[in-house]
Amino acid sequence: ANEAVVILDDDDDVDGGAGDARAGKKAKTIEKDDGGHAEAVAVAEAPATAVDVRAVLDSIPASKPETHAKFLHKLSLDRRRRDLGGDGDGAKSPSAATQKMTPLEESVKQFKARYKGTLLMIEVGYKFHFYGDDARDASKCLGIFAYQSRNYLTASVPVVRLHVYVRRLVQAGFRVGVIKQTETAALKASGESESGNKSGLFERKLVGLYTKATLDAGASLVDTADTGEKAAAGMTSGKLSNYLLCVAEEHMTSTTTRIGLVAVETSTGDVLHGEFIDTMQRPELESRLLCISPAEIVLVEPISEQTVRLIKAMYGSGSNAARTEYLTRESFADVTLTGVAATEATFLVHTALCAGTKYLQQFGQADILQLDSAFRPLEGSDEMKLSPNVLRQLEVLTSSAGTYKGSLLWLMNHTSTPMGGRLLRHWVSHPLQSREQIEARLDAVEELNVLSSFEEGSMMDYDKANTSSFNGLKMQLKQLPDVERYLARIFHGTATPAEFVGALTSLVKFSEACSDMRTGHGVAIKSKLLEDNLEAVTDPLLRALADELMSALNLDVALAEKPSKTKTGLFKDDPERFPALHEATQAVEDAKNAMIDLLPELRKKLGMPRLEYTTVGGVGGGEWLIEVPMDRSCPTTWIKVSSNKSKKVVRYHPPQVTEAAAALERASERHMLAADAAWKEFLSTFRENYMTFKSATTAIATLDAIHALTVLSRNEGYVRPTFLEDSAPPALKVVDGRHPVLDAHLLDSFVPNSIDLDSEHTRALVITGPNMGGKSCYIRQIALLSIMAQVGSFVPAKSARLSVLDAVYTRMGASDNLAMGSSTFLEEMSEASTILETCTPRSLVIMDELGRGTSTHDGVAIAAATLEHLVRDARCFTLFVTHYPSVAREVQAKYPSHCSSSFTSYVELPGSSEDMPRIQFLYKLTPGVAHRSFGLNVARMASLPNKVIQIASAKAAELEVQTARRTLAHHKFDESSAEATAAKTKTVLAAIASGDATAILRAQQP
Repeated sequence: ANEAVVILDDDDDVDGGAGDARAGKKAKTIEKDDGGHAEAVAVAEAPATAVDVRAVLDSIPASKPETHAKFLHKLSLDRRRRDLGGDGDGAKSPSAATQKMTPLEESVKQFKARYKGTLLMIEVGYKFHFYGDDARDASKCLGIFAYQSRNYLTASVPVVRLHVYVRRLVQAGFRVGVIKQTETAALKASGESESGNKSGLFERKLVGLYTKATLDAGASLVDTADTGEKAAAGMTSGKLSNYLLCVAEEHMTSTTTRIGLVAVETSTGDVLHGEFIDTMQRPELESRLLCISPAEIVLVEPISEQTVRLIKAMYGSGSNAARTEYLTRESFADVTLTGVAATEATFLVHTALCAGTKYLQQFGQADILQLDSAFRPLEGSDEMKLSPNVLRQLEVLTSSAGTYKGSLLWLMNHTSTPMGGRLLRHWVSHPLQSREQIEARLDAVEELNVLSSFEEGSMMDYDKANTSSFNGLKMQLKQLPDVERYLARIFHGTATPAEFVGALTSLVKFSEACSDMRTGHGVAIKSKLLEDNLEAVTDPLLRALADELMSALNLDVALAEKPSKTKTGLFKDDPERFPALHEATQAVEDAKNAMIDLLPELRKKLGMPRLEYTTVGGVGGGEWLIEVPMDRSCPTTWIKVSSNKSKKVVRYHPPQVTEAAAALERASERHMLAADAAWKEFLSTFRENYMTFKSATTAIATLDAIHALTVLSRNEGYVRPTFLEDSAPPALKVVDGRHPVLDAHLLDSFVPNSIDLDSEHTRALVITGPNMGGKSCYIRQIALLSIMAQVGSFVPAKSARLSVLDAVYTRMGASDNLAMGSSTFLEEMSEASTILETCTPRSLVIMDELGRGTSTHDGVAIAAATLEHLVRDARCFTLFVTHYPSVAREVQAKYPSHCSSSFTSYVELPGSSEDMPRIQFLYKLTPGVAHRSFGLNVARMASLPNKVIQIASAKAAELEVQTARRTLAHHKFDESSAEATAAKTKTVLAAIASGDATAILRAQQP
């Protein structure tokens, strides 16, 4: 019932798009050879690539045994074997039966030699064919059938599905080249084509080269798409960005390396650059990789093993795998940079730029690196530093499961456009460090909130009409396509007419809507950030340029639902602007008139005054036919094309008509070439105005990102954070703050907590408490609220007063880093070392259970020493989670004014049958130190066997008694407090005698 029938011809295959033979799905595809008969039949339950044809066919009872036997013999021929050996190009090995190569196979061999490392799709008829190893790779990746045809293993896909298969191959990590037939029949027959040959193969050329980072800006695949698939044909998956990252480095010392990065997003016109010094573990590089999330990576040799190992660990496999290539410095020695890239770039950034230019030249996308205004630094001095651990452990960009949902970005992203989403992602991963800029964003969010509010009480001096226009901002944003990418495609000369007109029309429409928002009701906008971006969008020059450019086009043709495959009707007739196109258009009209001028003579010769040309489709059809009754005689020089017995007519091509039709066809093909050339010339003139339009899209993205923060600010319980003056002592004070992501999931059930840190007073908080009591959630909450506030967002709290932080650092969890050769404890210590070296009094440091990766005594010593250093020397804001109560007591005793302790509260419930304490978590932070961690309670929740829990409980009680005895034995009596000491000793002894572990722990408390 789940079988698929596949009938294969001699030259073609069953493609995955038109008729995949997939398990569990019925499919029937019939292809015939030139003789009109079916060559082979295979029945399978799996994709054709995995079919054991003989085994399957042997299992089918044959109704005609003799015919069946002949058929099986035919399948066994060499040309049908799937497992033939091959050379490097996929051709047969010398041991296999070889045939003389056909002209097509010779051209395939030349293409494969010219474009090594590229998976080639070669247009042959109505299909794109793969040859040799490319066919084998395509068969595995696409699930299509591959078979031996003469000297090459071959597979193919239909022309109309090219865009689908290119994208799938690119996403699988291949570099894909599309080779199309570039000669036309009429011009080749007349010897007027580029090759000048009247016979032989039609000339083919590489017309498109695609990889993950270049697909969106590459040559359009839309022309081959089916109706209804046009919109998706030019874009990749839903990933917001597809950066090409170029990495160059220079060895400095045994432990440090200087690294230069350049990240290019050719589909949006963004170029990021930066240079920094990194350590052996490459934390700085890791942080930037997480922010960029590259689709492709170019490594400039020589490159260190540590850098390669990190990149392979992060992007070597999985859903976020990046395609990686290596370039030697000699390979781009001939590259010359101009502008900012040549004069202001540091040495390693300059090297990376040259490598990127060389790499992109083969795709025709290197010109974007010549635009000075496209460059911006990877990290600015006015941005908060987030370590790689912060991005990963606080789930800033992705959740711990590696998904977008559940991250901070997911919570904050209410953007309506792809370009707004890309900008907001940058904002979230690069919070501001400038108080002025933060306040500017907060002012914009607050004002937009008022402008788009429907409530009378929040209207202030704004009227309802103006409010309504700003309420339409989201609707206007949602109607925008990805204009930023369309503009980049126009810049690269790869845009379609629909993309060109769609981009400019959308910009004009949005510009007009924003003009109404600004001035429609005479109310001045107070936020400078809002006003500046609205002004950029409503620039009169923008609309004037757009109108001027679109005035040259026939918009109905450009935006037609079923666009023509040629651009001959795209331009309005303009002899001055497009003289060659005008001349070609006139030549077509002259050729058509010449055809019409032949009719009077033909009518007279046949005695048919109403004679007109006839066009007939299908087999035996054609254009410019002369249709005459069967009983009427015609000159013997006329060529009979077809006849229709039911209509009793015969159709002819007179010699003069044949000659005129050929002239018309040649003129039409010249017209198509002239129209294509005019389109390329037209797109090239856009470049001089590219940055004007690019500035408008940047402003739109900013408005969209501000609007997203405005939507977030309307959540219940969100407040505007207040930032202290830079001259004021650093402080971090939040009342009833909530974890932003968990608060969105749990709604009203999340328990809020506060924090009050001040550099002059308490600047470190040690947090203890039971396992699963909410300690880690609390410290994550404080860090996320700080990040949100410096992004320019409202935060979930009753109030928030804080200073601008320069960085957030975290040391949480326990994991090794085998890729970098680090054990769990080494990784823990390396991260702690980096934090101690780089944190400042304006940093927020979060450490969760530091020292747990080694023995108890060493762990306590390391934790206590680290905490003391942070309090005494670094003087930064510190949240320190530990299960070592002695650490909290020791450091707090030394620095009572600067270090305090709190624990996540709980209530002890009546014991179970095993007489073990049970607790109820309250998730509320309470001053003090927790006397125990209740690990056995968590063990019970995890369904550890009761016997194991009972033994563990007894062992815990025994260890606690031993600890109490040692404490008492080593206690040093103070003569001035002998009575207090004696009382304490009596209490401890009584607790030991009772055998109650909880009582023993409490008795030891100060």
